[in-house]
Amino acid sequence: MIITNLADLKAAKDRIKLELEDLHESNKSRRVFAPNANGQKAEKRLYVVESAEAERKIKSAIKSITKINDAITEFCATGKKRNNLSIPTYSKNVALVRIWVNDAISSRAISQEKILACLTRKLSVSERYDTPSHRLQAIELREEINFFKECEETDYILRSVAAQDITLRIYYDNMDDERTRLTTAGVFISGKDFKEPNILTPTLGPEKEGKINFRSIYKDLMNIPYSGAPNALLFKKSDSDLAKRRAGFSQHAVIESKKDTYNSN
Repeated sequence: MIITNLADLKAAKDRIKLELEDLHESNKSRRVFAPNANGQKAEKRLYVVESAEAERKIKSAIKSITKINDAITEFCATGKKRNNLSIPTYSKNVALVRIWVNDAISSRAISQEKILACLTRKLSVSERYDTPSHRLQAIELREEINFFKECEETDYILRSVAAQDITLRIYYDNMDDERTRLTTAGVFISGKDFKEPNILTPTLGPEKEGKINFRSIYKDLMNIPYSGAPNALLFKKSDSDLAKRRAGFSQHAVIESKKDTYNSN
């Protein structure tokens, strides 16, 4: 496929979308994991390939999608905006898969000046309406504005849950393993001689079993009330920096033992 203009680019993206829809639909009976994760725009799917014929079709679809995506990448290398397009993947001779689910956190810096500007705009809107809820909101906003005006802190950190990040750890028959992310394009796996691999899915609930728990420095910090971003938590940057120094930046990934993983079944 050759892309020479924006119309061609749109057609290519639409073609990938259709190819993915066909691929997912033709394998929906072999979908083994597709949680409805918070913040996701589309399902992230894991499929098991159960025959040589299914493998051939999946490989053909992945090859076709990859060619289209390569053409998009080549065209966008000229400076055109390109949306991230994930490509389905296929792994064979898989013995076991462990699935982990984590909240993907979005963290960004925000200045005192921007916070005050945001709160001032919201206060202006609330003061236009003479209702009990708007009067109460205006009181809360004035209190927050006064706090930030009097606070010596000028830099803050705003953190929110962007989506759920789903990680697969794939163990092969030869004892090799790799870690990969589950994407909306889909991950396909097959066992040796197309036997179904052992799949350890997380049990999500109040206990949050099946989640990798990385110790976050923000767990022990007190957030600041901020109405400018109701779905996010606001922290003083100085508190964050101090917590990092105390922690010694020791944010280590979870290390699993392949031997223990195989023996857990």
